Amino acid sequence: NNPAYFLRRQAIAMALGVVACVVCALIPYRFWTNKFVSIFLWLLSVGVLAATRLLGVEALGAERSITIFGLPMQPTEFAKVSILLAVASYVEMQRSSPLPPFRFAAILVLGIVIPIYLIYQQPDLGTAIILLVGLLVLGWLVGLPWYVVAALLGLVAAYFVLVCIMQPYHLTRILTMLDPWMDPQGDGYQSIQSLYALGSGGIFGKNRSGELSYRVGFIHPWKK
Repeated sequence: NNPAYFLRRQAIAMALGVVACVVCALIPYRFWTNKFVSIFLWLLSVGVLAATRLLGVEALGAERSITIFGLPMQPTEFAKVSILLAVASYVEMQRSSPLPPFRFAAILVLGIVIPIYLIYQQPDLGTAIILLVGLLVLGWLVGLPWYVVAALLGLVAAYFVLVCIMQPYHLTRILTMLDPWMDPQGDGYQSIQSLYALGSGGIFGKNRSGELSYRVGFIHPWKK
């Protein structure tokens, strides 16, 4: 019965996130290129992702969150950053002390495929594709030929199309985003109600008497 419940929770999470960003920004960037740090981050990400498959909290048919010390978290949000850092660090190590090409490629593929497979199995196709695209951008930045990046991006797109065919609910979500009125009482209901709420209440919403309220935050709307 608290209309500001979600607003308050998101504000607290945002404040903690800003503090974490400041702390990370103060750490010298060379710290993240240390091979021991990158290996630790990769192992931590894969370990937590694997634990999510075994101990995750199921919601709406997916197991994407895990409770650690009483706090729910989604390991994929951490993995999106840590996997990119680990791969970038590994590529940097290859430049300074090269491995044989086949061994380098094998380790790189395993380091990418294992976490992406665990993410997809939650299932979380969106995060898996975001991470793949991020890795392709990283490959382009370190000097992969543009046609190789384009070919790999084409494979990602083809895989996405294949998944949409095999699991139609992915395609339904895209179509509903483009036209929520195609199913106003089903998949498009939430999007349509959001538009109605913004259209009738504007940015600041309405109070209980139906008049516009200019006071938002952690308190109830004005009462007359």
